[in-house]
Amino acid sequence: MAIDKIQSESINLADTFAFTGTVTGAGGGKILQVKQQQNGSLVSNTSTGTTHFDICGGSMSFTPTSSSSNILCMLSAGMDTASNGVNCGWSVSLSLSQSGGLSVSNDFKTEFGYYSANAAFDGQKYGQNLSMIESYANSSTNAITITGQGYNYSEGNSQTIKFQRSSLIVMEWA
Repeated sequence: MAIDKIQSESINLADTFAFTGTVTGAGGGKILQVKQQQNGSLVSNTSTGTTHFDICGGSMSFTPTSSSSNILCMLSAGMDTASNGVNCGWSVSLSLSQSGGLSVSNDFKTEFGYYSANAAFDGQKYGQNLSMIESYANSSTNAITITGQGYNYSEGNSQTIKFQRSSLIVMEWA
């Protein structure tokens, strides 16, 4: 007689089980490759508008091993200083481009960044770490050009922001 449903209290998960047939819903993905790029240099940007600019010392070329994998990007950067821009903010963003596949430009998670610089730091203008983690569905084995970026947001007032010790980690998983 087959058992259709087992209650959680009626099974000891510490036991060893032998399965026949197909087991579904168990386990997770597999990491296929990891690549990292760091920039220890200070990167500065002054703007009176909204700009996205490289903070990782150039774009990374990442070639997926599978056309049905996912690409996980993790970007982090330390803030060195930010001017007291009124109606200004800052954050980090990602751009990805791939022939016949991914095309993402200036992806960021906070619409206006950390807004406003003066209020956010209450007089202290350095010492913050910004991070962004995002996963993208991949459909090609062509190389992906990935750029970790700073994001300088302004409503017309001049603001200077400085990032340091930026790091971009990219993982392919299936």
